[in-house]
Amino acid sequence: MSARLQEGDEQRGTRMPKRGHERLYLVFDDWCHGYSIRMVNLLQHTAGSGHPAPVHFSEPFCRIMAPLVSYFTSAFGSKILAVFSRDPEADSESYFPMLDVRSRCVTFAPGQGCPIPPIYYLPVGNELFSLSFCSFEMLCSEELSPRLQDQSCSMAWSWKQLSEKPPFYVDNVTSYSLHPQERTFLFSTKTGATEATYTFDTEKRSWKLLGYWKLPFAGCGHFDLGLNCFVGLSKEPNTLGQLYSCEVPIYDTDDGITTCMS
Repeated sequence: MSARLQEGDEQRGTRMPKRGHERLYLVFDDWCHGYSIRMVNLLQHTAGSGHPAPVHFSEPFCRIMAPLVSYFTSAFGSKILAVFSRDPEADSESYFPMLDVRSRCVTFAPGQGCPIPPIYYLPVGNELFSLSFCSFEMLCSEELSPRLQDQSCSMAWSWKQLSEKPPFYVDNVTSYSLHPQERTFLFSTKTGATEATYTFDTEKRSWKLLGYWKLPFAGCGHFDLGLNCFVGLSKEPNTLGQLYSCEVPIYDTDDGITTCMS
């Protein structure tokens, strides 16, 4: 898992630009007791010609002791949330560690009420949405004490159920991605021979049918700024592992129906 997070502001007395000076955080299962989070300064690993230089990892930025089974992470804002499967019928409530790379502070987010896979974790800025078989939630924070200087560590976290249910069954999802404007999610589905792609606007809190087609890749797709398109991998038997791309569809048309050029 990788996360490109904006650190912003100040860290150890050094001013960090908000744009163009991003750091990449990689999560590895290279520790016998759990996971290591390693940091890569992207500027230091770019050659003079502008091409990437070989990456040599330093000591772990952080380590998380956790089981290596059914474990994954999601990044949003300056935070990395560690999540693992739990028994939905367990009496005790679970809490998951959440690391803020800006403050180097670890807090805890509550477990979800319906931890049944597949769960799609959807980061938008400092917000995290979660879509699963039986819930559509957003991770929310509430300030505990205004006297604390580090606001990232003075928050109480909870999952808020959203009333805007998706117009499709989650088990029909074939692919999804975040629009480059970082406000809208795209979900492609396939039911029999019927294909469709929907969007969810995180500001308007509304779903919309985008068109009767689906993104050409499987699972999560990523927007590449240099190519100006979505890219992802195929899981079809005859094209397994091949890289697919498609143009970014326009989602704010009057009728809502657009086509996708792959």
